[in-house]
Amino acid sequence: MNIFLSPDKRQNDYKIEVFIKKLGDEELNIKRGLDEYVLQQLPNLELEHCSESGYKNDNKVVRYRAQGIWDYDYKCIPLYNRNSEIPFSDEELKDIGETIINYFKDNYDFKLILKIKNKVLYVKPTTI
Repeated sequence: MNIFLSPDKRQNDYKIEVFIKKLGDEELNIKRGLDEYVLQQLPNLELEHCSESGYKNDNKVVRYRAQGIWDYDYKCIPLYNRNSEIPFSDEELKDIGETIINYFKDNYDFKLILKIKNKVLYVKPTTI
């Protein structure tokens, strides 16, 4: 299962466009603030340090796509379960997703909609 956080279409198109641009322009600062917020709200999680980044709890890992917070192919903020043997449950993913939604609502006055899907995300391998 994976989390897909899409802009709430009840916001005007211009607001959505400005927000997506801001995610690209200020990605590192936004990601730092988001991580701090998520870890504060969900103290059972730890930051996952890897090329993609995300959150972990014991052997469970949920990660962002390699290209950053916003994914233009899916037109959303996707996070995916990394470990297929012990994945986060739907309820755990929902908690993480709702926490991310609250971060963007509280800090950027931007509304997202949560979808949990059983959809395979192709992540392009990185080379060292």
